[in-house]
Amino acid sequence: MKPHGKFCRIVALWTAALSGAVSGFGAATPLTTGIDGKSIVLVRRPDPGFVYVTSGGAAAGAFAALGPLHDMRPGHEMEDAGRQLTADDQIDDPAVSLSAVLLSGLVSTYKLQSLNPEAVILSDDKQLDVYRKQNQADLIFEFYTEAWRTFYFLDFKHYDVWYYAKARLIDGRTGSVIRQTKCAHKPIKTSASPTLDDLLADHGEKLRAAVEAAKELCLATVRQAFGISPQ
Repeated sequence: MKPHGKFCRIVALWTAALSGAVSGFGAATPLTTGIDGKSIVLVRRPDPGFVYVTSGGAAAGAFAALGPLHDMRPGHEMEDAGRQLTADDQIDDPAVSLSAVLLSGLVSTYKLQSLNPEAVILSDDKQLDVYRKQNQADLIFEFYTEAWRTFYFLDFKHYDVWYYAKARLIDGRTGSVIRQTKCAHKPIKTSASPTLDDLLADHGEKLRAAVEAAKELCLATVRQAFGISPQ
């Protein structure tokens, strides 16, 4: 396949993924019967690091709109800058709070027994499988941030935050996935969309608000997919 064709295929795939992830929310669909009262553990992957993308790099901005295509991002400068920015403004990986809220919702909805309110951090599927075999909980709930970054609109002046995360409920005995979903917050430009300076002003006040908006969308998406009753 020629490079141009391959790039178009990637764009099409991510566009489809985003469209599905941000569609309207219907009634929550309950999980498979038979999980009520079982034990559950929470696992999460390490923060991939906030990526600070600006309109100064057109290619970088184009990739930012497509999602977590890490292998296509030029260098580590944007990632280093993003980690410094969120550290200075004290903005945590959204998965930290989201995973805790979603676990609480699962426990309440399905009368589960939580074995670890604090998430176990596992780097990949291999570590997850080792952990599963060693601990033998009935269920494993995995929630983690795949990517989060600044996002600029096509006017190259106004910004928001792009966020992408994944959730899975896994049978702790067999390792099979009971249910899974992903959530993506792709910003929509409005009259209130901030400039880059506005986004970062006042110790990242609007940046923090943008992250919170992304978290709210993700929370609603996962609740709907897993049949979690709002608390």
